[in-house]
Amino acid sequence: MFEAITTLFPVVLLLSLAGLSKKIHLSLLVSVVVAALLATQFNIVNAISLLLERFLDNLEIQRLLSSPLKGWNIYICLFIFFLACFYQLTKQAGSIYVYANYVKNKVKSSKRAEMMSLVFSFFLFFDDYLSTLTVGTLMQRVTDKFKISRMKLAFLVSSMSSSLVVLVPFSSWFAAFVSLFRENGIGDSISSSTVILESPATIYFMTIPYMAYPLLTVFVVYYIVLRGISFGKMGEFEKAALEGDLKGYTIDSKKIERKQKGSFFSEEERKVDCRISDFFIPIMSFIFLVFLGLYLSVDGLSINPSDFLETYFPSSACSLFLAAFITSLFTFFLYLKRGYLKFSDLNKVFKGAMKTAGPPIIMILLAWTFGDILSIDLNLGKVFSQILDYSVSLYTYPLLLFFLSALFTFLTGSAWSSAAILLPLFLGVLRESLGDEEIRFLTMNGFILPSLGALFSGCVIGDQLSPISETAIMTSSSVRINLLDHIYSQLTYAIPVAIFSTLSYFSLSFFNLPYTLAYFSLFMLLSFFIIILYLEIMNKYCRVKIKSILK
Repeated sequence: MFEAITTLFPVVLLLSLAGLSKKIHLSLLVSVVVAALLATQFNIVNAISLLLERFLDNLEIQRLLSSPLKGWNIYICLFIFFLACFYQLTKQAGSIYVYANYVKNKVKSSKRAEMMSLVFSFFLFFDDYLSTLTVGTLMQRVTDKFKISRMKLAFLVSSMSSSLVVLVPFSSWFAAFVSLFRENGIGDSISSSTVILESPATIYFMTIPYMAYPLLTVFVVYYIVLRGISFGKMGEFEKAALEGDLKGYTIDSKKIERKQKGSFFSEEERKVDCRISDFFIPIMSFIFLVFLGLYLSVDGLSINPSDFLETYFPSSACSLFLAAFITSLFTFFLYLKRGYLKFSDLNKVFKGAMKTAGPPIIMILLAWTFGDILSIDLNLGKVFSQILDYSVSLYTYPLLLFFLSALFTFLTGSAWSSAAILLPLFLGVLRESLGDEEIRFLTMNGFILPSLGALFSGCVIGDQLSPISETAIMTSSSVRINLLDHIYSQLTYAIPVAIFSTLSYFSLSFFNLPYTLAYFSLFMLLSFFIIILYLEIMNKYCRVKIKSILK
């Protein structure tokens, strides 16, 4: 019990400080220091050493020296930076303004503007980082034209990107989880390490129908846009947006100016001579390079990579970085040739990129350090393994894994770390309970698929609602809003979906029904209609008194 309290105290401190001060960077820094002190029994020297060690580990310097293409964290940071460089290039040349004016002239209503953001997210399903940064950045001027709250845009971007990336195969999450399956004994050939005898990719495909939260989220978000649902905290922000406060500065009773220092978009307007093709050629090249890189990356291969591929092909994160870097170079020389830029403009580009990408990169590095100290030094995984050991019935595992993965991801800010820790624990408990020979053939009619679906669903909701997750940080930065406002505002719509996702897993356990797709689909359909009923009731009786913004 004491170990659990010690582990969770830094998280409680983080949430308390952030809620009171509204300063997430400072709150996270204090919580990281406190976590390091707890991990070292308040030895200041050891705590400083631990902080430096974990921070440098996240920079992956040693890993890059041994395997330059296999890094992850540092390439995510570089990806954010060069994506900011790409935006600064389009800003300096003026093509981003041509795009904004073009889209604003084509989109005639706020409902279409919101729907357009969902469509953009759908086409960028293959990576949530790319989706949040790109859609959030490109759609701002369109939604601003119709006085749609930035909080609403952030909710649409975050919900769709985090849900689609886990539901649609051949995404970065699919690649990571298939690799994780393979590493933990899920394979199509029997060996001493085989736990489940099936192709990892096939297991993932079979798990998708049991991912309750992302499935419900996609349909609920589309329904909210189509019906113009607006109530609760989100409704307050939408009312403020109609009054000219797109970022919700006036919502706080104390009227604290909560500006986001790092931003991916500028407010000024200007006239330029660029053509619309000057924007679409680089952006389509960028998307093509990202898709190609993810397809060729070692993480994305559905078969065991050969030594050549393992050695010379990059990780998914490296592929993202290379795509952003190559696109930035291509865009610069394209604009240079057409006379939109000069070499002297590079100074402005790099300064602008540092200003916009710096704060979210620092925030992400602090979040990674915090998550590592929790999971490695304060043994958060051990606490969760004890909870799994206490579970009596194996048929409660879908519900238990949904709760644990959501909580673990919320606490550490990393969905992949959550899955990497909980999946081996789950398979280990099954191996002890059933034995190797019995567990291998339970995938078709047992509870393994719903358990895996529940685990991934929990990762999605934890990632979406955690104030220290990369996607939440990137989303708030891309649309230029306060991170905590983004987290709080989407609770209005996310919590009902989370509750009924939980009930979908709970119902089958409570009624002792078999975990078949037919039963689960029935509960999912029932949950969807109940959520719709709830939204309509709340929209009718608790709607913020504003004129409809979806004419």
